[in-house]
Amino acid sequence: MRSARGAMLCLAACVLPVSVAAQSYNPVGPQTNVPVSTVEGGGWVECFSSTYDAATGEDLATIQAQCTGSRLMLACAPVGATDLTLLSQATAAEAFTDPGVGSTDSHVANGAQWYFNADDAGGSGSGSWGFAAAGDSLSRDNCDTATGASPELRLCWHLNGDAGGYRCGSTEDLNGSTAWVKYVYTAGAVVPTMNQWQIALVALLMSIAAAALLRRRSTGAALS
Repeated sequence: MRSARGAMLCLAACVLPVSVAAQSYNPVGPQTNVPVSTVEGGGWVECFSSTYDAATGEDLATIQAQCTGSRLMLACAPVGATDLTLLSQATAAEAFTDPGVGSTDSHVANGAQWYFNADDAGGSGSGSWGFAAAGDSLSRDNCDTATGASPELRLCWHLNGDAGGYRCGSTEDLNGSTAWVKYVYTAGAVVPTMNQWQIALVALLMSIAAAALLRRRSTGAALS
């Protein structure tokens, strides 16, 4: 019985990930020029990166599979930089919320305007992912090309077709750039994938079977 109880505890603590790390860096709204060490030391784990020329839409399934924390951070920087030029974070649910395909459609989460449209439905603003400062104007076609009051606080990546990332702050037209990097970080509680649940179930069943075998051997030894 003790072994079976141990298997139940291991199901939660040993097999299924409960959290990525203790999260102490919790910025509100877009932030500029943040050291990577501050982000990673604050409990965030890099779960995806690619240069701006890569098609983000084609990588979306990979991002969603690898970045399974309850919070997501989008960031960008030149290749080799030790500081992230721009970043913003929100819950994963908010970061992946589709506010509509209009050129000004967005929703406010954690001090930033977020937008996410996974495919190009033919409307202005569809097929892009990013953020801007809360209250600033947007012009999404497909990516946000507006300047507004704070152009340095805007990030936009294309999600439609084979286009890559469009802007990192005030630096635009980066669709074919190999000199700039798109980063996704994750933090908070991890949502187990189906494979993790399957592994956990197999581990639990094996532990219970092992405990039963040990009990039978103990009983047999006592009788003899």
